[in-house]
Amino acid sequence: SGNIFDPFHGQQDLNEKILRTVGDSNQRFNEDALRILRLFRFAAKLRFTIDPNTLNSALKQAELLHFISVERIFAELIKTVTAPEPDRLTPLLQCGGLAFSGLQYHRPLLPLSKLPVRRNLRFAGLLYLCDADAEQTCTMLKTDKKLRRYCKFILHALQQPEIDSPYA
Repeated sequence: SGNIFDPFHGQQDLNEKILRTVGDSNQRFNEDALRILRLFRFAAKLRFTIDPNTLNSALKQAELLHFISVERIFAELIKTVTAPEPDRLTPLLQCGGLAFSGLQYHRPLLPLSKLPVRRNLRFAGLLYLCDADAEQTCTMLKTDKKLRRYCKFILHALQQPEIDSPYA
């Protein structure tokens, strides 16, 4: 008939650029913990705000991410760090939701959005900003060998002391 049936006010949320779950957030995240990572990915990609109740539920249940396959976690992380606002991942890192993978909040993530949108570069930037061990984190997340080598190279280069240069 052309009429939109919107019992959960999704149109309003879209207009206001707000992300929230349908129904009880705790139940939704308990049903599928990957929704927690997807929430942050959508916020990063769409530049939407996460509803405070939904955010609190996601952070409260972040430990459920331990039960998600690391390949799926890595895939969501790549999509998030290559989004326009990858720093939207900050609350999840701050609460320790990804600590099991070696990713913890150490420095603000805002610099990620200033890097070119290249998968390897942005992921290496995430590891650097989280002060993560490239070998351990890439192994834990089962990344490909090329990405692991790239991240190790970038992090090693960033950890080198400054050399006096006539160009400085």
